[in-house]
Amino acid sequence: MLCAGIAYALIASRRKRREYGFPVRPRWALVTLIVAGSAAILYGAWVLNNYPLPPLLATQYAKANGITEPAGGLIIPVGLAAPVLILLGIGLAMGYLATRRPFGRYVFAIGGNPEAAILAGINTKRVILGTFVLLGVLCALAGASRRPGSMPA
Repeated sequence: MLCAGIAYALIASRRKRREYGFPVRPRWALVTLIVAGSAAILYGAWVLNNYPLPPLLATQYAKANGITEPAGGLIIPVGLAAPVLILLGIGLAMGYLATRRPFGRYVFAIGGNPEAAILAGINTKRVILGTFVLLGVLCALAGASRRPGSMPA
């Protein structure tokens, strides 16, 4: 799905650039970018799907299911950890919000020059409040995805 997304984004970008008369990459470069991006995603998925169960949990699993543990320890690949999935989802959503939505442009405008943003007609108080609300939601997600007992007291 991500590989198809890369291909679609690059091809759509090429069409838009050609439509507006901007220079475009040659087709071989476009194909190379699609193949390289897809290979990077597939390699990353392969690495992340080999994420092992933590050693203590693997030992508990072995004891609960009557499995004898080998001398080097029991390695059970379980795939992507939930916090990594949450991180990827939040990263994609925030990237979309910051680059493709007016709210993200307003945040950048206010950060660059608040007086100019006010003169441009941006409701700065509302955008700043929205930024703080977004920060609160992200902090809540960070706290919710933490394992109990993983932080030192």
